Amino acid sequence: MRRCSCCDKAALIMGPVMVLFGISLILTVIKVGIWDVLPLIVEKGSTKHTIHLVWAIFLSANVLFNYVMGVKTDPGSHDSLIFKSLCEEARKKGLLGSAHQDPGVSGKLVPGQWTTCSHTGMPKPPRAHFDSVSKKVVLHMDHYCPWLFNTVGWANLRYYFLVQLYLVASTLYICIMTWGPIHDVSKKSFPDNPQSPSWKVNGHVVNSDIRIKIIFLFAIAFAVTNLVGAFFVWNLYLILSAQTTIETYVNKNERIKAGQNGTIYRNPYDQGCWKNWTAVMGNNSIFLHLSPTLQHPPWPPYPTLTGPLSIVDSNSNSNLNSSPNSNSTPNLPSNSNSNFNSNSNSNLKTKMLSGSVVEFRRQHVGVGIKKFEDKDLEDANDTDVTQANYNVEWVSKMLADERRGLNLVHEV
Repeated sequence: MRRCSCCDKAALIMGPVMVLFGISLILTVIKVGIWDVLPLIVEKGSTKHTIHLVWAIFLSANVLFNYVMGVKTDPGSHDSLIFKSLCEEARKKGLLGSAHQDPGVSGKLVPGQWTTCSHTGMPKPPRAHFDSVSKKVVLHMDHYCPWLFNTVGWANLRYYFLVQLYLVASTLYICIMTWGPIHDVSKKSFPDNPQSPSWKVNGHVVNSDIRIKIIFLFAIAFAVTNLVGAFFVWNLYLILSAQTTIETYVNKNERIKAGQNGTIYRNPYDQGCWKNWTAVMGNNSIFLHLSPTLQHPPWPPYPTLTGPLSIVDSNSNSNLNSSPNSNSTPNLPSNSNSNFNSNSNSNLKTKMLSGSVVEFRRQHVGVGIKKFEDKDLEDANDTDVTQANYNVEWVSKMLADERRGLNLVHEV
């Protein structure tokens, strides 16, 4: 998960070089494609040429805009105003008072709980991680990208994803448009003038310089379509499943552990594909999701709306007897922001015996749900319970799953 210090230094040194190379390559492809190759494919000045020109400019503008914004946007590092605002909000809610030392990426993390970064001593929000390259805690950190010379996090994840989307769309478009010309220039040149070879492309006679540009354009487009296309599919999956690259490793391990313990693991941040998508792209139409914007993603940077909830209240048992199609939400503890006290263990056991409950265990980053036996009740203690942030809608969905017979929650 963590790179060695030499790799971190190399990433910092190579970052500016890779950004300049990336922008130069994009501009070169735009120039060669629009000015040199496009007139060979469609007649210049025609309606068809105008349509292709507008489309090419649209793709190019979106690639450049999202790339530049991905480079210059602070992802949500601990010295940004976004991070400081979140910490101030958490301080007012009393979430920082119980923050414990962060066990690291490979440790047993508690979903929705604030910790203290072991590297910087800074408060560490849920889903935040320490970036060993920039030496900062970053909200919703995914990874450090040398092509952006920046960490991919909460504030610039949208730009990172869209630059991949428009790059793949652009290079796929180039591959389709240059498929005929690349076939034409792959043939032998005209034999009547070996000193100055030429080729015919859609009725146009081109020299070796144009031939090289066509081959260059197709080769770059083909390579980028395949390489960036793979990253695009991967990042689309991460967004729709409410995960980061780091969290995929953690979630995979927790699923294995849950299976060995006879429990079912669920990613606690997964709200469904559409809500996961809008959490990154914004709460508006799909057209605006794909349009250039300077706005940050929806607040807060992790899906929690009601404050820390430790357990479903015993009164929620009445909801289990309602219709499976009911949209009613369970009654939650009135003092949802309070921390566990010395008497919480006995209260926990009382609630366990009173009806259907959810056990949030520390050994899971998500939710391990199992049926309690008598010995489980005797061994239950405060460390067995995750003091996490869950919104009412997510808890309601989990209870609805039980009513549908998915065996995600069991009655005691």
